[in-house]
Amino acid sequence: MRCVLHERDTMARTRRTHASTRLGLGLGVALSRALPVFAPSSAGCGTVPPAAPGETAELSLNDAGNNNQRQFYMHVPVGYNASEPTAVVLAFHGWDNDGQDLVYPMTPQSDRSNFIVVGPNGLAENQYTSWNGGGTTQVPYPGPRGPTCDVSYPYTDYCYTSCAARDEGCHPCDWTTCNDDIAFVGTLLDWLEARLCLDLDKVYAVGFSNGATFTYAVSAALSTRIVAFVANSGTPHPGFEVAPERAQSVMDLHGTSDNTCPPDHTSPGPGGSPSGQPSGDGWYYLDVASTLTLWLDVLQAARTSAAGCGSLEPPVDPAASPPSYLTSADGERGLSCVRLDPGASCIGDDALNSTKIVRCSFEGGHEVRKRSCCPCVCVTFNVKSDHFAKTGSGRTSTPQKRPFAYLRENGPSL
Repeated sequence: MRCVLHERDTMARTRRTHASTRLGLGLGVALSRALPVFAPSSAGCGTVPPAAPGETAELSLNDAGNNNQRQFYMHVPVGYNASEPTAVVLAFHGWDNDGQDLVYPMTPQSDRSNFIVVGPNGLAENQYTSWNGGGTTQVPYPGPRGPTCDVSYPYTDYCYTSCAARDEGCHPCDWTTCNDDIAFVGTLLDWLEARLCLDLDKVYAVGFSNGATFTYAVSAALSTRIVAFVANSGTPHPGFEVAPERAQSVMDLHGTSDNTCPPDHTSPGPGGSPSGQPSGDGWYYLDVASTLTLWLDVLQAARTSAAGCGSLEPPVDPAASPPSYLTSADGERGLSCVRLDPGASCIGDDALNSTKIVRCSFEGGHEVRKRSCCPCVCVTFNVKSDHFAKTGSGRTSTPQKRPFAYLRENGPSL
């Protein structure tokens, strides 16, 4: 069944636990921004927040562009001050899950590090909750590099109501809603900015599985707003990858034995057609190295064109031996990370200096459980300003240089 049957079964077992012990997923990384001299703030500064500090609320908004109501969960940290710009993390759940699956495990770190976490719900329609992005609903069909699934597999036939309503109807490899979810995220950010005091230099995204595939898509589309992201166990389908307009920091997290959204072996072959073994449930995904190359190229181009960067080293060959990127969870379940960009010393441009492209691997499959399964998904953004380095080039202001933070573990112990 999709990047998802395994995912859905795992999460269903997890949902039976109490919220304080559920999932333990923070999915974070210190791919973030320096504290600006004057943090660019949203219009919502000085207003009463939709949820009281320290509380988690289920909220909704009218997504007029898509003509529907959308629900989401939001936790406002206990130390939130409506007059101080605050970081926000958008968390995109996996297929057949909902926003609380990521919000509740992140609330302890949200309170400790003073960031807002928002977990929107994907649309279910007549199927399962999902996110549309990265080729999950192919238009055109069969796609620039051929079909994104092997239709001979038994679980490659999903037809959501919104897809059936298209002029062309459903395609054989569609497996999510056809709703314009990227436009919805833009509407959600507008809603949040109007009602909360957000630091517009600290808008982040995280996602798991279908949510990770979508995180790549929405972060590229909204790269002037989302400054850094982490994708866990998901990449775009071949032919539907999109490069960001502006440089962003990225961390990809993948289990080496993930057969549901594999990190390597479903790359597009010669002539554009998929080659190799599809995923365990019949889908082709762009390999992690090719996906991250899109962000590497944008970052390198930005550094090349920027004044004061001087001569630059070429990007690191992912097939070679990239330099290690140290984290606080190294070695646990075989977790290791490498940095793929060569770094830079651009005079007067901390954003380009601090932007990083990082790939992490761990010994495991398509997993989002507690420490016993994978410590790399039990971490979250550390948004204390003294631990952040400025990344990307979104809504910027003059930064102060800050050290780059390591991954931080998160979540209550079981």
